[in-house]
Amino acid sequence: MENRMTKEHPRGPIQIDKQIPIPEKRAGVPQMCPWAKMDVGDSFLLNAKTGANASAACRVAGQRNAPRKFTYRTTAEGYRVWRVA
Repeated sequence: MENRMTKEHPRGPIQIDKQIPIPEKRAGVPQMCPWAKMDVGDSFLLNAKTGANASAACRVAGQRNAPRKFTYRTTAEGYRVWRVA
């Protein structure tokens, strides 16, 4: 059996660097969707490729912005998200 420790990376050997400082974390990433700014009844068009992506976005947004809750519907324009609670 081949020893995995000696197998070379497909792009060549990987160099290990020492004493490279870790950059500071960015102070927040700008949100692409206005989840936290929405009032109950507000809506927006979500740039999602599938209903599964829209569903996951609503679920995660609800978890991160609790106690707010969101739902989506497929419309002629695309996926529209509403704040429901």
